[in-house]
Amino acid sequence: MKESTRRLVTRRTPDGKSVLVSDGIPPHVMRLENFPGLEIINLWATDDIPTIPVDESEPTIEMSSFLPSPGGTRFRIVRIAPADIHSIQADGMHSSDSTEYLVILSGEIWLHLDDGMELHLQPGDCVVQNGTRHAWHNRGSSTCAIAAVVVGAKLH
Repeated sequence: MKESTRRLVTRRTPDGKSVLVSDGIPPHVMRLENFPGLEIINLWATDDIPTIPVDESEPTIEMSSFLPSPGGTRFRIVRIAPADIHSIQADGMHSSDSTEYLVILSGEIWLHLDDGMELHLQPGDCVVQNGTRHAWHNRGSSTCAIAAVVVGAKLH
């Protein structure tokens, strides 16, 4: 996978025509000091159920939180560099009130679950997480890129 990500955004005009709104580098990329080697490229965000036509504002800059509320969405690329034990782990495990659709684009990664299971994932592997506590570890030799669509869920 190439290092830079190109994002194209289209929209439907009020009279039903399709137009290109933007073509370029996503404007909202996160790199966290506490997690060296982690990069989150936010491609699109909705805080509620999406509506059409969309306006021309930049939702990744204006999103109200990292995770969407119920019915909201986040579309992002997550890159995790190789490391002995770091990757995404403050205490190791984390979860969110969401359903996440994940596709491994490049590299390899290990998904850890509460029951002690470790799953080795490679390009083309897909994961559906339903509020699952988990941790990611990259024990490989190259950065792992994961495409993620996060849909906010409600607990019941």
